[in-house]
Amino acid sequence: MKKLTMDQKRKCVIGGVIGGAILILLGNTAISIAGLILALTAMTIQYVWFRCPHCGIFIQLWNYREGVECPQCGKKLG
Repeated sequence: MKKLTMDQKRKCVIGGVIGGAILILLGNTAISIAGLILALTAMTIQYVWFRCPHCGIFIQLWNYREGVECPQCGKKLG
């Protein structure tokens, strides 16, 4: 299995949160609960998954840009 780049990880998390929000807004109770679970799971995966590949420090999803350096170790992300 191929490792995902930081940009692909970011898109997966944002897609999960947006998909969960859409399901929550549909109105049906069961679908809303499934959407809430999807959104919370995507946010949890962000904290586990979105880390510097070199030192392991958490990288904030909203401040990430391609080619930026890690604030901890100084190596390029992605």
